[in-house]
Amino acid sequence: EVGYHHRLRPGSELMFYFAGRTTEIVNDDLNAVFSPSLFRQCRFAGKPPPCGFLDRRTSSKTPNLTFQAAHYFKVDDFDFKYGVDFFGGRRNDELWIYYREDEVFPVEDPELIVQDPIVDRQDLSYRTFFFHSNYRARSNLVLTGGLNYEWSNDDNVFIGESDVVGADDQFNPIFGENNSDWRLNPQFGVLYNPVESSTLRAAVMRSRQPLVAGGSGGAFSRERLVPVHVNGFLSTLNEIELSRSWSYNLGWDQRIGRRSFIRTTAFWRDREIPHADTNPLGMPEPQLFEGDLYGAGVVWNQFVHRQVTLVTAYNFTQDEDLFSFRKNHEGSVSLYYINPRGVFF
Repeated sequence: EVGYHHRLRPGSELMFYFAGRTTEIVNDDLNAVFSPSLFRQCRFAGKPPPCGFLDRRTSSKTPNLTFQAAHYFKVDDFDFKYGVDFFGGRRNDELWIYYREDEVFPVEDPELIVQDPIVDRQDLSYRTFFFHSNYRARSNLVLTGGLNYEWSNDDNVFIGESDVVGADDQFNPIFGENNSDWRLNPQFGVLYNPVESSTLRAAVMRSRQPLVAGGSGGAFSRERLVPVHVNGFLSTLNEIELSRSWSYNLGWDQRIGRRSFIRTTAFWRDREIPHADTNPLGMPEPQLFEGDLYGAGVVWNQFVHRQVTLVTAYNFTQDEDLFSFRKNHEGSVSLYYINPRGVFF
C-alpha cells in the first residue's frame, strides 16, 4: 500500500491512497469425505476405515485493489471533505477430492487418484463517492452533514457461467438488476458544549455494511480516507454484509475536576438484513429480515498519577440478527502507564 499527501495551500490538502493485496489459504483435510462406493470396495478388499473416506484439499485465492482520493479544505467557519473510494476484489475457490490407489487394491506403483477440481469464482466491486462538512455555528456548537453514494456489484447471487458450485450464493443477495445495488446514505451530527467541562454528542446516519469476498481472510477494503464516523459514532459495525441501517446515537462527555473524565453513549440501529430464502418453485429469492441492534455504555477515566490512568468500562448490547437474539454485558478494568519518553503499556 502507498499513500500521498500534498498541501496545496493553508487550509487545503489533497490525499491519495492505493493498495493491492492478495491472500491464498490452503487446507488439507484427511478422511474428510465419506464415499459409499469406495467404502464398498474397501470392505470387499478387507480393508477397515479410514479406507473409504476421501481426503480433501481446498484453496482460496483473494486478490483485490483499492484506490481512494480525497480533498480537504476550509472556508471561514466551514470545513469540507469530499472524495472517492474504488474497490475491486475476487475470490477463486478450488476443491480437490483424492485418495491413493493402494488404499483399496494393492498395486506395485500406486497413483494418487485426484478428481478434477471443482471451481467457484466470486467477483465483487463497489464504489463510494462522499461529501462531508462541519460548520461551526457558534463557539460551542458544531453542525455536521454528509452524503455518501454507494454502489455495489456481486456476480455470486445465482449460479452463472463463472460460478459453478454456487454454494455461498445465498449469503450475498443483491436487490437490483445485473446483480448491482446503489444507495444514498446521509449523515447528520451535532456537537454542543453547554459549559466548558461538558459535551453533548449526537448523530443520525444511514449506512450499509460493505461486501466481503472470502470472509476475514479474503478481499476487503480499508477505509483510509472515507469518513467512518460522526462525532465518534461509527457509521458501520461488524454486521452481516449488505445490512442496511438507520442509526441514532447520543453521548454525554463530562470532565470532573482535573483528574476524572466520564463518557456515556447510547445507540439504536433500525436495521434490515438481506438474506436469501426459497420461493414456491424452490429458487433462491432475496428477503429482508428486520432486526434491531441497540445498546449503551459508560467509560470512566481516572488519572491516578500524572503518568498512570485507570480506565473502567461497561457496555450492554442487544442484537437481533438472522442467527440469534443476543444480550451482551461486557465490563473491563485497565491500567495504563505512559512515559514522557514514549514508553507505554
